[in-house]
Amino acid sequence: MVFCYLFDLDGTLTKNTDEEFITRYFGLIAKYVGDPLQMEKIKKAIFSSLEALNTKTDGRNNFDFFMGKFTKEMGYGSQERWADFFMKFYKTTYDELKEFVIPRGKMIEVLERLKEHGHKIVLATNPIFPSIAIEKRIFWIGLNPEIFDYITSMENSYNVKPSEKYYRYILEKVDCPPDRSFMIGNDSILDGGCVKAGIQFIDVASVDKIIDDMKN
Repeated sequence: MVFCYLFDLDGTLTKNTDEEFITRYFGLIAKYVGDPLQMEKIKKAIFSSLEALNTKTDGRNNFDFFMGKFTKEMGYGSQERWADFFMKFYKTTYDELKEFVIPRGKMIEVLERLKEHGHKIVLATNPIFPSIAIEKRIFWIGLNPEIFDYITSMENSYNVKPSEKYYRYILEKVDCPPDRSFMIGNDSILDGGCVKAGIQFIDVASVDKIIDDMKN
């Protein structure tokens, strides 16, 4: 029987927590921007726009919604101009994060073994980053994005964790029922939100359950 395993990224496939990643992330954006005053405005606009994703109700994907909100918060420049600003960052300065990312070897091994056994594998990271940023981090932990049957990103998501809609949309895309799906993560609230969609939550610290499933 084929099961579907959803893996979180930060704190699950990596040893870095969300908080550690965000701190380094904003440090690099500050370096990229150069101007402390402008950086403060950009940082506030980013947080405000990310917060708005939690309550969005329109049909835009997360990327388009975020860029629209961010552009409005900045008060100048076009949405295309700011999208280009972020894309250039992800193609350049963002790469300095690579040396900071520490793979969680045991979980990566579990993921690879599950894939070898024919199960569906999803990278269910909170979709608050564009695909270019997520795919780079996948490579940094020694994996190829092609190992995943589906990867959530800003561009292909319409909700964020812990929304039930976020998890139901994933199951729809990979065509897997919730009673044969598991979410492996380190955050009982964001990742644990999967239970509202009928998906079983497994804390990353408890890999024994996953190993037992592979033997069945």
